[in-house]
Amino acid sequence: MSSLFSQLPRFYAVEKRIKELNSKWNILTKGKNVCYTTIKSVLVERLPYISENTQTDPAILTSGDGTRIGKRLNLCVVTMSIINEGSVCKTAAGNHVICLMKGGDSYDNIMYGLEEIREEVKTLKTIRFNDKEITITYFLMGTISSC
Repeated sequence: MSSLFSQLPRFYAVEKRIKELNSKWNILTKGKNVCYTTIKSVLVERLPYISENTQTDPAILTSGDGTRIGKRLNLCVVTMSIINEGSVCKTAAGNHVICLMKGGDSYDNIMYGLEEIREEVKTLKTIRFNDKEITITYFLMGTISSC
């Protein structure tokens, strides 16, 4: 198509850009049906912006719910927002997807898919930023609160 329309990018340019974008995130997989990122990786990315606007420690709101994408495809999406980001946390830019699970939002599926995230919530109580120990507060809602 790009040979017919000069304004379309070449395939190698698109492939290169996809690799650049994917390298920005640490996406982990668990089996064929679960992909997730760590809460710590999201915090490390967002803490410089939070520290500019507030002096309080980060408060993390996690939530999740099931959604039907197509006739035979159900996903369970778990997100986190950093409440300290103010009005940004109410927008799409303030909602960070931390886990996607293929399948419904059954208890067994959630327990399997969120195993690593549950462990991280239990262990990640503080994070070091700018030579300061920052305490993290969690508010669990929706799907994740049932774990």
